[in-house]
Amino acid sequence: MVSEETHKKKQDWALWTILAIAVLLRFLFLAIKPPHFDEGINGWFVDQLIAHGFYKYDPTNYHGPFHFYVMYVFKLLMGRNLWALRISASLFGVAAVYLMILLRPYIGRFTANSAALFMAVSPGMVFYSRYAIHESELLFFSLLALLGFLRNQTKNDRTSLWQIALGCTGMILTKETFIVHIGTFFIAWGCLKIYERFSPSTDMTHKPQPSYHVHDIWIVTFVSAFLIVIFYTGFFRNPQGVNDLFHSFMPWYKTGAKGNGHDKPLWYWVTLFTRYEWMALVGLLYLPRFLFKSSRWLRLISIYGFGCFLAYSIINYKTPWCIIEIIWPFLILAASLLSDFARHTKRALHIALVAVITFSMLSTARSIELNFFKYADATEPYVYVQTYPDIMNILAKLDAVVTKSPKHRDSRIVLLLDSDWPLPWLLGDYTKAEYYGTKLPNNADGILILVDGNRRLLFEQKITKEYFAQPFMLRNSKGECYAYFDTEVFKDFFDEKTMRVKPQAQIKPKPGQGLVASYYSTADWSGAVVATKTVGNIDFSWSNNQRTMPAPFGIIFTGEIFIPKNLSVEFFLTSDDGSDLWIDDVNVISNLGAHPTKTVSKTVFLKQGWRKLQLRYNDYGGEMMGQLRWRNSSDQEEIVPVSSFRIKSVTK
Repeated sequence: MVSEETHKKKQDWALWTILAIAVLLRFLFLAIKPPHFDEGINGWFVDQLIAHGFYKYDPTNYHGPFHFYVMYVFKLLMGRNLWALRISASLFGVAAVYLMILLRPYIGRFTANSAALFMAVSPGMVFYSRYAIHESELLFFSLLALLGFLRNQTKNDRTSLWQIALGCTGMILTKETFIVHIGTFFIAWGCLKIYERFSPSTDMTHKPQPSYHVHDIWIVTFVSAFLIVIFYTGFFRNPQGVNDLFHSFMPWYKTGAKGNGHDKPLWYWVTLFTRYEWMALVGLLYLPRFLFKSSRWLRLISIYGFGCFLAYSIINYKTPWCIIEIIWPFLILAASLLSDFARHTKRALHIALVAVITFSMLSTARSIELNFFKYADATEPYVYVQTYPDIMNILAKLDAVVTKSPKHRDSRIVLLLDSDWPLPWLLGDYTKAEYYGTKLPNNADGILILVDGNRRLLFEQKITKEYFAQPFMLRNSKGECYAYFDTEVFKDFFDEKTMRVKPQAQIKPKPGQGLVASYYSTADWSGAVVATKTVGNIDFSWSNNQRTMPAPFGIIFTGEIFIPKNLSVEFFLTSDDGSDLWIDDVNVISNLGAHPTKTVSKTVFLKQGWRKLQLRYNDYGGEMMGQLRWRNSSDQEEIVPVSSFRIKSVTK
């Protein structure tokens, strides 16, 4: 027979092997993927914590303070980098695997080890343990509370009190969804007690007498309450914080019910199980087995797991990282299935071990594919609101410039993006990074400018320097954007083939050239003309504080356009708000309506000579811009030049 000491060593080898796999998958190339949208926000919160000396809890933010203080420690130790941002989540992810192994006295060694291995290699567990978000901490504290509860039921000692208290306290400090898990667990415990009256569990035992005293309960309660108070009040700098904790549930409930853009169907989690979490799917399918004679603690875990699965399915607001809070009970149930099979014969044990290793290898292969190759692939459901590598390539050039010439850390960087996270964190060490959202500053120049593609033309009218221009994608939920690099500063990073953008020369029309612009005080061009002026062409942009007239108003540009020969001409009409183009009384392009910058194009065949032209524009408020471009016989897309227009009396 194998001695008990040798048996323990084998178990230790299993423990260390599983933990080594968990560490490898969670820490290897941790900085390989760009920071996620939420990671940027969380990193920025840490910056605010450093700036103000404490984290001011906001009940509408749906995140407790603990995660930010842990990140703060690593920020102080390691500086601003992706390792410092993510290392705490990875550590808690590994620690959660360790807690799963510690469940061996309650669910069996084979089940606990197998479930821990499934957790160590799970695509979701790995993917979201490599994110600087709260889920790893919530997972860890949930398992700690469960471990304490099971120990309390079987040993009822002082250690179990601390495990329960610290587990529940950590959940409260981490995320408002703690109420789902704690509430579901108590419901599951009540359901189990009732069900056992009709179908007793196979290993029911009486809870032993406590081996601790009343003062131990008071100490544990005081420490838990103290931790909640100091973290939520920002170490007593924000006394309102504790009260705000209780105010967080109503906005959280409203957001969860509405979905707020993250609404998913009821069966969303099943689709993720099917695509990634195969062992969790096995556990879900095996769940009805626990209606029959089975272990008490496996029954409890099955009821709790189903309750959480149901709760998260009913909530409309679903983000895929919540998967790691949902799947772990089902990983235990899947491991239990293999454990039940292994008990029959020695051969069955060997088959079960092969099955555990095979399924783990398949999950490992999927984890490696997802975490090291497809981490920014928008076709993967786990890759959600993920930043693309493009932005890191842009910032690598900026960092190289600053390394060579540190003065540029104080140079102006301009962001004209309607959604710019995680850039405020990525650019946190640059002193003059300016964020304008959908506004357009009068002075748009800087060493680096990032612009939404639909406002590119509007921006280019503002520049006074020459730039290299490079398209990029920030993430799949945004359209194409453009990065502009000062040619003098970044000349070593681009060649002659790179697209360059130069300041647009303002050409004054010669006598007879251009168009007549008639201004109306209405958006539908009704009523009397209130002003007229001559313009060279259709190429203008004004910010809200530069408007020529109060909104709403309209302009009609009239004149003639010269077509050099019989040919097909492609016109591009861009405007904010509406516009339309008429040539020889035919409506060529309609781009009407109150909308942000939008381009509509159309190709028409026109005969040589001067053709009658009318272009109508209207504005309903906010920024204003209009631009008419063409691609003619030279196949070059360009703004229709002043020389191609002439003023002529044209009737409407």
